[in-house]
Amino acid sequence: MKEELMTKVMQQMLPYLDNAQLKQLRQAMEQTLCHYDIIGVQAKPEENDSNDFIAMFIAAKRIEGCSEKTLKYYQTTIDALVSSLGKNVRHILTEDLWTYLTEYQKKNWICKDNVVAEYSLEEVSQPIGIAGYELSNALSKKYQRSLPTIETLA
Repeated sequence: MKEELMTKVMQQMLPYLDNAQLKQLRQAMEQTLCHYDIIGVQAKPEENDSNDFIAMFIAAKRIEGCSEKTLKYYQTTIDALVSSLGKNVRHILTEDLWTYLTEYQKKNWICKDNVVAEYSLEEVSQPIGIAGYELSNALSKKYQRSLPTIETLA
């Protein structure tokens, strides 16, 4: 119950405090509340408005000019994140994101030491960006050597 109370207070303070201040607030609440018993009162269940917030984010990205392909990628990625965490987006903390990304990295065998450029093209004549990904054995050594490195492109 104390943990839930501290999480709610911290979420309400997120717009006003940076991460170091939030950490200090959490420590102060833990030290103060350890002397008290907290009894919860049955409250109205919180409405899960995650889909509304995700839709607003996607709409904002559409207004910014993101392509439909990018918007679909954002939607799929965010849906996977929210589904994996099992939380309302209002309750997702930085720690949750780090944990998710660490697990994602392990699950998908992503390795910082084995990064190759991934070319993203809207059309052949109009590259829109590059990203890093792990090389697998699917690409032969002959082709691996013929592609420029990320450092060369940067």
